[in-house]
Amino acid sequence: MLCLTLERIFSIRRAALREEIIPNDINNTIKCSASMKKVKRVKLFLKRWLNGTFASLWIPYCLAGKEPPFYWLCEGSINIQDITVKYDEYLEPALRNVSFTIKAGQKIGICGRTGSGKSTLILCLLRMLTPENGRILIDDIDIATIPLATLRRRIAIIPQDPTLFSGTVRNCLDMENKSNDEEIWRALDLTKMKDKIVSLKDGL
Repeated sequence: MLCLTLERIFSIRRAALREEIIPNDINNTIKCSASMKKVKRVKLFLKRWLNGTFASLWIPYCLAGKEPPFYWLCEGSINIQDITVKYDEYLEPALRNVSFTIKAGQKIGICGRTGSGKSTLILCLLRMLTPENGRILIDDIDIATIPLATLRRRIAIIPQDPTLFSGTVRNCLDMENKSNDEEIWRALDLTKMKDKIVSLKDGL
């Protein structure tokens, strides 16, 4: 009787473990696939860097286009018109014929399951992905016509996972060393972090 009870307990435990393991395996497979794509892109960049084509291709690409007016992005309306996006020519579109408008000053949430295209939209706004068709307008200007360096300087993103780099607080806040102390302290004050940084032994 005891053996039968133990066998049932072990069977239930095995079933419970299976319920935990299978979703984890699926999740790990998805993460592995995404990581391999990143490795593929890094290998491509390294190959171009080593054979000297990286700078000759990338720098003109970053600077190509027409500089927008100085007041561009003062409002921030976004108009996405019928875009279709693929991560690879052999894959199904991550976004298919997507169109919507975000008015200036409007706050929205984009919800969906994993793989539904939320991150893909952000990558398109930064031109890390190029739509196969359609276009994206920000303040009535097609972002494909704007120099890449300018576009990415004008857009700020706050990720859900904060990343702190080794070094000082200043290095993490201003990696290009373009801001003076007054500007950095003002930014910290606006984000309610000034008192915390002041309390640190080494400050900035």
